[in-house]
Amino acid sequence: MKAMAGDRRWFGWVRRLIDYEPIRHGRLEMGLLRAAFAWVLAAGVHVHASGLRGQPRPHGFGRWMDFTFAGDPAWFEPMLAGCFVAIGLFACGLVPLVALGSVLVFQTSVSTLNLSQGSQGHSGQVVMLAVLGWWVGEFVAWVRGGGGWRGVVRSGV
Repeated sequence: MKAMAGDRRWFGWVRRLIDYEPIRHGRLEMGLLRAAFAWVLAAGVHVHASGLRGQPRPHGFGRWMDFTFAGDPAWFEPMLAGCFVAIGLFACGLVPLVALGSVLVFQTSVSTLNLSQGSQGHSGQVVMLAVLGWWVGEFVAWVRGGGGWRGVVRSGV
């Protein structure tokens, strides 16, 4: 019996360790945080990938997938405009799951194409990890809120 009681305490400790509880911030704090993060995202957007036609040195995801589509001007320019619109929507706290998801896909594909040219872009990796973390937080808040369209439109974090 004592062994089972010890197991329960251990599982309770592990559960508390991995349990997720979002930190509640005031509207002004969240607005400033979103604005600062949006500035970092906008400053880090790769705007010079248009016209890249190959992957001479595939790097990261580029070893598994061909990212030359990201250099096609017919794809790149509308997606770049959409990326800046998504950053603006995120800064306003609107459709964060869609906005951050689209920024994540665009930046990952363009950054991978740039890295496959032989360039160094470690700062982009750090920013994309932060975007992924924020997206996961929004997703968890959306799931815990019961899902639905209202949770998709407004930020839950």
